[in-house]
Amino acid sequence: MSDVNEALIKKETVYAGTKYIPLKPGTKVRFHYETKRADNQIVIDDSRKTEKPMELVLGKKFKLEVWEAIVQKMSLNEVARFTVDKSLVQQYPFVSKTIRDAFKNPEE
Repeated sequence: MSDVNEALIKKETVYAGTKYIPLKPGTKVRFHYETKRADNQIVIDDSRKTEKPMELVLGKKFKLEVWEAIVQKMSLNEVARFTVDKSLVQQYPFVSKTIRDAFKNPEE
C-alpha cells in the first residue's frame, strides 16, 4: 500500500461488498465517487454526472495517492463513505479540474 497515513482516513460502510480481493500494483479499478466538503456537505464533484466511472491503475503514482489507499480498503461492489483529513487531499483541486476537463464536450 502507499505511504498514506491510515489514521487520517475514516471509513463508513454504506453497503457491504460481495468479496474482498487484495489488489496488486497494476490492477485497474473502476468506481464512482462523490466528493463533499466535510464542514457543510456541499457536493464538489459527482462522477455519476459524467455517466462514466473513474478508472485508476494502482501503483502508477496517481496525484491523489489517498484514492489508491481507500479503494484497496473496499470489497467488490461495496459502497463506502470515507472522511479524509485535508492534509491528504491538497492536490484535489488540480486533480478535479483535470478530470472535469477530460469529460468536457469538445464544443465547450
